Amino acid sequence: MNLNKQKQTNTLVGVYLNRNLKIELLHKCLYGLSMQEKPVDVIFLHEGKFADDEWEVIKGVMQKPVISVFVEIPEDQREEGGEDKKLEYFEGKPLPVIDEAIEINSFANIFNKTFQIAQENKYDFFSVVECEDEVALKWYSTAHKYAEENPDTGVFLPLIRNTVGETFTSYVNEFCWAEGMTEAAGYYDLMSLTRFNCIHPLGALFRLSPLEEMIEGETIEVKDGLAYPMKEGFKLTHYYEFFLRLIYNANTKIMNVPRVGYQLRHTTTDVYTHQSSKIPSNLQNLKKENGGMTPAEVQHWTQAAIDDYIWEDDDPERIELIEQ
Repeated sequence: MNLNKQKQTNTLVGVYLNRNLKIELLHKCLYGLSMQEKPVDVIFLHEGKFADDEWEVIKGVMQKPVISVFVEIPEDQREEGGEDKKLEYFEGKPLPVIDEAIEINSFANIFNKTFQIAQENKYDFFSVVECEDEVALKWYSTAHKYAEENPDTGVFLPLIRNTVGETFTSYVNEFCWAEGMTEAAGYYDLMSLTRFNCIHPLGALFRLSPLEEMIEGETIEVKDGLAYPMKEGFKLTHYYEFFLRLIYNANTKIMNVPRVGYQLRHTTTDVYTHQSSKIPSNLQNLKKENGGMTPAEVQHWTQAAIDDYIWEDDDPERIELIEQ
């Protein structure tokens, strides 16, 4: 997909539009991306076509994202006995409607497609976002400052604010700051990651050059001229295996930027399609036909990631043996 005419920056952000997206959350997501202190280019990835009326609504949000915020009313402007806050609306900048319909069976498809488009169009960095989440307005600016100061680092993870139903539950990507857990504070290493699956790729700023070096070193699979950094045959732990392989094969580092840069929203679901990178808390209670997994299957795929990262390819026969 040639973006030469639309390319404005050195960073491409792929936004996955799921079939059940909520328009009010899409407004928040796209407002944050359109108002970044350091601008980014955005491409929207989705599976198949939306209905015409749905797509018109979605395009309207792309062209005019709006958020509402309660702001305090100055004391001298308040009515006696009236409210001390009022609801104000803020309009973001329009985003070009650049979209690509692809087959999406897992988050790995979204990640790989974003990388392929970024590589084809000679971007220096790329990132992946899900449409109900929010990116802090200064996140990519902050991440780029860290990238300039750390040229040997390939991945810059945001501190993620994890929420369920708008209620804060935990931070994600902070594990590397715990005393004695990693070789260097703030950086993830192979030993820490083989012990704990504790990082998440959403919102992260990925430098393309280490991945391109891995392609040259044949530690990333290439099919029909396209590179597939994340193994699409893996279930559940595709990005975990990718991070392990990245550290093992590339002369690069993975660091956490100690700034809250991303809000990840978990929503209650009865069906897990694996198209999202967010593992539902009720995964083990879902029916198998609805994407549920047993504790043994979850443990199996976690161990499979640890066992398979030394291989570059997404070999069906080897994966079949792993599943057995």
